[in-house]
Amino acid sequence: MKIDLSGIPLIDNHAHPFPAGRAAASEYERHFTLSRAQKDPVYVQNTLIFQMLNRKLRRFLGLPDDCAIEKVIEARNEREKQGRKKYIDDLWKDAGYLGMIADVGSPVTKNLLTKEELAEFEHDMEGHFMYKVNRLEWVAEDVIEAGTYSFEEFTALYEKGVRDMVEKNHLVGLKSIIAYKTGLEVKVRSEKKFKEYYYLYLSDPSNREYEKAFRDYCFCKGCEIAASLDIPLQIHTALGDSPLLNLHKCNPALLYDAINAYPDTKFMLIHAGYPYCEEFGFLIAHYDNVFGDFSSMVPFASIAGRTKIKSILELAPANKVMFGTDSGSIPEQFWYGAHLFREYLTEILQELVDKDYISYSFAMESAENIMYKNVKRLYKVE
Repeated sequence: MKIDLSGIPLIDNHAHPFPAGRAAASEYERHFTLSRAQKDPVYVQNTLIFQMLNRKLRRFLGLPDDCAIEKVIEARNEREKQGRKKYIDDLWKDAGYLGMIADVGSPVTKNLLTKEELAEFEHDMEGHFMYKVNRLEWVAEDVIEAGTYSFEEFTALYEKGVRDMVEKNHLVGLKSIIAYKTGLEVKVRSEKKFKEYYYLYLSDPSNREYEKAFRDYCFCKGCEIAASLDIPLQIHTALGDSPLLNLHKCNPALLYDAINAYPDTKFMLIHAGYPYCEEFGFLIAHYDNVFGDFSSMVPFASIAGRTKIKSILELAPANKVMFGTDSGSIPEQFWYGAHLFREYLTEILQELVDKDYISYSFAMESAENIMYKNVKRLYKVE
């Protein structure tokens, strides 16, 4: 039977607010690369993601397929000028994109969103699905920057800060970017050992060994808090913003010790583990408390989703993985990520049904789970 997913909506497990001011401050090509290093626009224009998204955008905007990129930019800017909210609504309706779990603690540089920018985001999301998560690291850093505390005082302030953040902002989950800071190979130490390292870190914050132990401690405490609140902990894995991120330290398999140490914590591994997709799928399959999404790989890794989604599903249960985009710059990212994911998942399920590996009914049930039901179930939201 023919797999048709066109009527199934999509909920994004992980994305970001996208204030107009920050997008406008960047040249258009910056919205098609995750790198924070200086990029020559000519190189970006020759990437598949740039060509693929803008080819589809030309058609959405009613432009000729061969028109210059300057015409595309002019047309999309004019649509935003005529009514940004309506343009967003039109894009997302076209893609069947319902909304997102939003990481409101971005960007990784800690140039955090202002109250005005968050208010703008709330306005743009009116009528769409939206719940929020925020980051552990900012709470820990704020406590450290506020003064010199004993280990016990720091722990109390950190735990209170995280719990208050969840309660006051109605968060449905927490987020960690320890992958950016010191890597995913978290060492689970005794309280006594963590305490020793805490004072060493205070004595020399530039020492990478001491910093790693300190951040490992904050991560472990975050696992405990998430478990006690019964909310997921999103964890950045794999690709991200170079040069701030060392990809070698971002293989999700490095979380082995932490995952085994905290069986009551719901670990939501984001970004498909790309390019470590097989390791990503293995963890989701082997641990009941580990979940994952396809964000960032779709759409930013262009054609990777055609094979890598399938490689994750080699092992990972379909009721534990979720659609995501990691978008957060211009609304077209969300729109194209939704279109691309729907295309890839349709092809993969059709192949499995055609080969008689799975039934049509299981394929359609899996599609609904992956595209929106798993998110609602994991975060306990409607």
